[in-house]
Amino acid sequence: MSHLVCQYCSHRNTGAESRCTHCGGPLKAAEKLLAAATGPLVTGTAEAAVAGAANVVKGVEKTVAKHIPWRLGIVGFAVLAVLGFFGIRACSLPTLSLAPADPSRSLPVALRTAAQCEQPDGATRTTKCVIGANDPLLLGGIAGGRPLAFTMAVLPPDRLMQTLGQWRTAGGVTVADGPVFAAIGPTSTVWFADQRTGFRLETEAFTGRAAAQTFLARTGLGTTGRP
Repeated sequence: MSHLVCQYCSHRNTGAESRCTHCGGPLKAAEKLLAAATGPLVTGTAEAAVAGAANVVKGVEKTVAKHIPWRLGIVGFAVLAVLGFFGIRACSLPTLSLAPADPSRSLPVALRTAAQCEQPDGATRTTKCVIGANDPLLLGGIAGGRPLAFTMAVLPPDRLMQTLGQWRTAGGVTVADGPVFAAIGPTSTVWFADQRTGFRLETEAFTGRAAAQTFLARTGLGTTGRP
């Protein structure tokens, strides 16, 4: 029977022992037998595990290299498509046109009460109004005993400045020229504009310059402040 030598105390043990009977240490021959019995299995299992792990890593690397850029490309394309869609929609959406401001709000109370106005013209945004022949604003026959018509509108700044330029050079009599412009035209019409609001008003002819001046005074349009 072979003897097994203790790895710690060198005590010899019989082959039936798995640990040293003297100190309990491992036996050299038993260790070799164990290694001989289990070594191939452990080694093979470890090698297989390492090889499997390496294959998994390689697979992951290939997947990442192959699919992630492709998917990122799809995501990028989708984002660009969405942005492009909204950009086209924004460009193709019809521009909302704001309803024209109601010019009658800029009229003095007396004139707004006396006037009968039509709906604003859709193209020119001009409103036509008429004052009855017997209205107190026209007392004394300043309109020749007939109804007096006038037009009004709220203009953008460039058009209002163009209108004021024409009025100033037309040869009329300027009554006020500041934030509020008021004048009597060469044919005894009344011109009025408020540069702060864009409001513009123009009447038909009165019987004369004095009659037009009376109308300006009665309505308050001839003052330099807001009517």
